[in-house]
Amino acid sequence: MCCGCKKLQPISEFYKDKRATDGLESSCMECNKKRRNARRAKWSSWKTAKHNMARKKYRKQTLSKWRDVFLGIYGDFKCEICHKKLIFSLGGNGHSGIGDVVHFDHRLGGEFININPNSWLVDNKVCDVNINIFKECEFGMLCRSCNNSVGNVVNRIENMTIALSYVLNYRQVNKISTPVFENPIYRNKYGNYTNCYLERWHTVAALMYEDFNCECCGNELEFPSHGNGVRHGSVICFDHKTGHEPIKGSPRQWMEVHAVNDKNINIFYLSNLGVLCTYCNLMVGSPINREERLENALKYSRRGPI
Repeated sequence: MCCGCKKLQPISEFYKDKRATDGLESSCMECNKKRRNARRAKWSSWKTAKHNMARKKYRKQTLSKWRDVFLGIYGDFKCEICHKKLIFSLGGNGHSGIGDVVHFDHRLGGEFININPNSWLVDNKVCDVNINIFKECEFGMLCRSCNNSVGNVVNRIENMTIALSYVLNYRQVNKISTPVFENPIYRNKYGNYTNCYLERWHTVAALMYEDFNCECCGNELEFPSHGNGVRHGSVICFDHKTGHEPIKGSPRQWMEVHAVNDKNINIFYLSNLGVLCTYCNLMVGSPINREERLENALKYSRRGPI
């Protein structure tokens, strides 16, 4: 009988054991296998936890040493565009909840370190060779929003110049009267008028803007429809130019729930929203201090090494 499963098993189901009186182990092969697997799983989880703790400790020590090096290189942790005070996160290049963390910008485009600099810092210890490699890369120090604004290093100065020109010369949309629609209003399968409202606002916007081209880069865009949002690169992102427009929040969501009438058309006209692509919308950023921030971004893009 097996002492593990308490079942009568044939002799062939037991391993031999010379130390036992009957020459067989007390547990059958199946019970031995289960016990062996459980022991391996316990050992593996303990080993993994110990490895993760050791790596976390090493990561913290390594980045702490690099932090002291950066204070000598940059002098202080501040965004080079908006001058916001930053923190050098020991947990990586993510949002810490305390404030915006340091984002290193590949300003040259051909740096030796062509991956996330924080990942490189973790895998490379502090020594004269690695410090010189980091200095030669001439990384810029930016906050999250400014790093998104400057974007790719290709044609950066040209893109910033166009974006600044857009901000300095906002165009005014055409004022129109309420158009007459032949098709009756209808509900979608969810019981609301979302699709019908967006189709009618498409007609209104076409009369107000004359074309759906990005006001920065000039790319042809699509009017937003229900479901495509702004994740698609060719969909219009309506830009809040001042931050005090009558339409608050997402203009597309506002259109989905507001019928086309004289009152709402006037609200849309007074908002004077800009038409931008996804990339240019990120580049111009928040309407707060937009002109000053873009001027600083242009100076930053033209500036030499650190």
